[in-house]
Amino acid sequence: MDVPRDAFLVAGDVGRDCRQGRVDPRMCGVSGVEGLRGLWFVHGNVLRDLAALNGVELLPWDGWEPWLRKGTSLGEDALAAADAVAAARSPDDWPRLFADPRLTVPAEITSYTSYLGDRRVTLPVR
Repeated sequence: MDVPRDAFLVAGDVGRDCRQGRVDPRMCGVSGVEGLRGLWFVHGNVLRDLAALNGVELLPWDGWEPWLRKGTSLGEDALAAADAVAAARSPDDWPRLFADPRLTVPAEITSYTSYLGDRRVTLPVR
C-alpha cells in the first residue's frame, strides 16, 4: 500500500502501452525465467487484476483456457477483451467486464507450478 504510484506498473496500463508500441512486451514478465515474459504474460495479469477487483483472488501462476496458458498466442478477440479491461476507469465497469465470458474466471482453473506440476483446481462457488 505504500509503493509510490510512479514506482508500480498496473497491468492494464502496461497492456495498453504494449499494444500501442510504447513498451516492448518481451521486457514484461519474470526476469531470469525463460518463457515467462511477453504479451501473453501481461494479458494474464490484466485478467487476474480484473478478477481480483471482482473478489476472485488468484495466484500469479493460476490460469484457464484458452488464454492463460504459458506462451499462448493471442488472437484479436483476446487482445480486444484485454483492451476493454485496460480502458476501464470506473469501479462500475468492473462487474460488467467480468460478466463477459471471455473475461470471467471459470469454476475450474489450472495452477501451473513447477514444484507440484500442473493441477486442476475447483474454485469455491461465488
